[in-house]
Amino acid sequence: MKILMPINNWLGGTHGFVVKAFKELGHEVEVCPLDSEKGLYPLIYHLKLRQIKKIETYLAKQMSDVYNRKMLSLVEQFKPDLFFSLNCRWLYPGTLRYIKERCRICTVCWVADNPFDSTRFKYFPHTLKFFDYLFLGDMIWRQNVANLAPQAKIYHLLGAYDPDSFKPVQVTAGDREVYGCNLAFAGSAYGEKAEGVYRSGILAQVAHFGLKIWGDDAWDKQYKYYPELELAFQGDRLDFPALNKMYQIANINLNIPNPQCFTTFQQRLFEIAAAKGFQIVDYRKDIDTLFSKDDVVTFKSIADLKDKVAFFLKNPGERTGYINNIYEKMKDNHTYKDRMQEMLKKIS
Repeated sequence: MKILMPINNWLGGTHGFVVKAFKELGHEVEVCPLDSEKGLYPLIYHLKLRQIKKIETYLAKQMSDVYNRKMLSLVEQFKPDLFFSLNCRWLYPGTLRYIKERCRICTVCWVADNPFDSTRFKYFPHTLKFFDYLFLGDMIWRQNVANLAPQAKIYHLLGAYDPDSFKPVQVTAGDREVYGCNLAFAGSAYGEKAEGVYRSGILAQVAHFGLKIWGDDAWDKQYKYYPELELAFQGDRLDFPALNKMYQIANINLNIPNPQCFTTFQQRLFEIAAAKGFQIVDYRKDIDTLFSKDDVVTFKSIADLKDKVAFFLKNPGERTGYINNIYEKMKDNHTYKDRMQEMLKKIS
């Protein structure tokens, strides 16, 4: 099968992992990258002129126009059997309509973020009705999505992990010096957006356990509200090899999903488990569909979290059973290849 994918500037590696999974399943994949590092946009960004709203809006529109023309050109050249997108942030509704109705190409979207989040998406909600299949990361969005795309077939599709990036590895004394800590968190502070407050507020209440944070998007903006985090912050986002080691070395990895996840959880749960790290996860009910209470530790309140952090730091041997139990479930399951295979079966 020939599959065409838009590739946006989305951190986390998911686009690359999906492309790799499709190729491992024997499909031919063509990608359309967003050239966000070309033209005037990066210059405006680095000169901090984005505050001039008219300039930012104009340049973003220019970049979107170029991207949509590029996508339509690729459709004509590559002639895909399947158009597959993750969130579809930069694509215009007219582009999707042309691909679906004029070109008669099967259109599929993995909706990994709330499509009605106006801080992320402008065009995405308008494109929903032009997808034949919609795979939702969180089924709490289903009713809203179905109201806009009543003809689409809608399914649930959880996240996944890449087994080449997240796995037990040899670590050095130097690695342990850098990443060794009682409690670790890796992730975005989401700049000054409200969703970042959720993570910051929780982390600040357990910082006294010896917390270390790695991430980006202006963690320093949170210090005036949560001064406890300044000492905890270690530096920018870790690459996958470093992140894999950190998951494995830290005594406890604190796993806090984005608050837009009401019933689902992020791929971090799979990644930490595959690296043979121990984690305490902010509870979401979808966890129960895959794992038991003997596989993963969750918390449902700050008091619950504090009690469990204190217990597992005082009793390190108690962590081993959870690490081994969930790792066994990672071995042959929950990879991006598994997810894409599951998805393709639904649309075949």
